[in-house]
Amino acid sequence: MFCIPRFSPATTRKDASLSFRQLSNLVLKRLERSARQILGFVYFTFTCYLSIGLPLAVLPPYVHLRMGFSAALAGLVIASSTSRRCSAALGRPHL
Repeated sequence: MFCIPRFSPATTRKDASLSFRQLSNLVLKRLERSARQILGFVYFTFTCYLSIGLPLAVLPPYVHLRMGFSAALAGLVIASSTSRRCSAALGRPHL
């Protein structure tokens, strides 16, 4: 669902003299700008989740199978990695 943008009185008077095609092009440009902002946010969120989730999928098999350590130690590696990230996020000063 799209939000209808608010227009100032100057914009409304100017838009009143536009044809249907010009008005629809104006609305499409505004929607494209909104879509670009949304896609930028989605891309950033996906990148963050990927950078956090990829090590969670790769580290335990690497520590257990490739390095030869126990499964408990592989779990400890993930727990320490996760707790380090959480403590770093919670320890930041809020502005």
